[in-house]
Amino acid sequence: MATGKKDNEELKTSKLFDVSGFSCVVTAQALVSNGAKVYITGRRAEALDNVVQLYNTGPGNIVA
Repeated sequence: MATGKKDNEELKTSKLFDVSGFSCVVTAQALVSNGAKVYITGRRAEALDNVVQLYNTGPGNIVA
């Protein structure tokens, strides 16, 4: 007998965010746009400062 309840199996975290079998590229800009704090490193401070100035536009932020 059907209870009218759905188990929401397709909405479980393991299903929603399962990226096994995929190759993914995630940019700092995408992460910052979604509120993440992103740390970047490099050898040239000027280059890092340029990245921060260009892409530090979201609710998150980039820290060099």
